[in-house]
Amino acid sequence: MQYQEGKIGRVFAIRFDHNEDLILNLKELIINEAVQAGMVFFLGALEEGKLVVGPEKACVPPIPVWTSFTDGREVLGIGTIFWDTEAPNIHIHFSAGRGKEILLGCLRKEAKVYLVIEAFLIEVTDLRVQKQYFDEIGISMLRFEGEEEEKGN
Repeated sequence: MQYQEGKIGRVFAIRFDHNEDLILNLKELIINEAVQAGMVFFLGALEEGKLVVGPEKACVPPIPVWTSFTDGREVLGIGTIFWDTEAPNIHIHFSAGRGKEILLGCLRKEAKVYLVIEAFLIEVTDLRVQKQYFDEIGISMLRFEGEEEEKGN
């Protein structure tokens, strides 16, 4: 286990409007406000979305199972925000329900808002951490400053 202590920075209340792309607009806000790390919490509805709902089997590296919806669903989600070398890396897990059907997974790619999404973005400061892709396991994970040196000790 690796960890660092940070501090709560700014808090943004956000409204994403009908037909906006949740992920693209969130990324734009993160870049414009220079948020280096944080958490996002949201609720509302998406008209359509594309998500990963698990691996095909529990192996390393994982082979993702994709699904999508285009029928408008109530959603509730939480995500982390860190940067890789060039851009914000947003990792969102969420549930999307319609009637008795509920999807739970990692929201990626399409995320078209239906009516409205309300969100809070909570900035975390004083961290020395980035997202990095690790070939050996096939996913992006946090890499803490000095982690390489610590492994060598």
